[in-house]
Amino acid sequence: MTFLYKLLIVIIVVSLLVLGISYDIHKSRVPIESFQDFQTTTITNFTPKEGDGSTIVTIEGRGLEYIEEVLFKGSECVILDNATSSKIQIIPPALTELGFTIEQIRKKIDETGSGIPVDVKLQKKNGGKTPLTSVLLPNIVFTYIDKGANWKDNCPKVEEEIEPEIPKAPAEEPDIDVSEGEAKFKEGTDLYFLHVTLPDMEKKLETLINQMTDKLEEQKKNNPELENADKLKLIQSMDSLLKYKQDMNILRYNIHKNLSDDYGYDI
Repeated sequence: MTFLYKLLIVIIVVSLLVLGISYDIHKSRVPIESFQDFQTTTITNFTPKEGDGSTIVTIEGRGLEYIEEVLFKGSECVILDNATSSKIQIIPPALTELGFTIEQIRKKIDETGSGIPVDVKLQKKNGGKTPLTSVLLPNIVFTYIDKGANWKDNCPKVEEEIEPEIPKAPAEEPDIDVSEGEAKFKEGTDLYFLHVTLPDMEKKLETLINQMTDKLEEQKKNNPELENADKLKLIQSMDSLLKYKQDMNILRYNIHKNLSDDYGYDI
């Protein structure tokens, strides 16, 4: 009997040792949780915090390469091509995209001394473009203001000059050859902006419209099974919406930049 008791004790001890060794081996095979793939973004600077649809806003921080979109009140901003992991520049959406008018901005400034603030959200890459996947930036807002009022105040004051008397024209007007040549305007003047810059912008807009029309026709030819014209327009619009918005915002910025160069209007 004593031998049986000793044998039983040995078996129990050996079993416990085997179980302990098996547990240690299993524990060593469980991978340790890693946080290397976490997308972390930190914002350290956001300037300026007020402006309009032509203002260039600079965002600085770390991990900015994970940002897919920047949203002002749910509307997408245009991210410029010079974006890096530590700095990006954006152009805010126009007032019409947010449902505001310039009259509302001016009224708010007259009543409170400040414009209309909007919240700022970030949309991470590969996270899906839904309100649930956007992150609100705490304590950061962008205020829309009427910069046109400042521009009017900065207009140069021109003193009135007494015009000299102009002699009466002769009875017969001299013949002027207008068959050749065209009017030339000095670059940087209002006439140049009106007769040269604006027509060029209209041509660019017309070119964009023609390109969108050509793409629509191409979609119709390549996809004859799509009989619903509304769905076809929606597919084409989704492909060119971002490019169109970027061109429109850049044109709008160029107009304000031209006024800034002529009158010192601070952008």
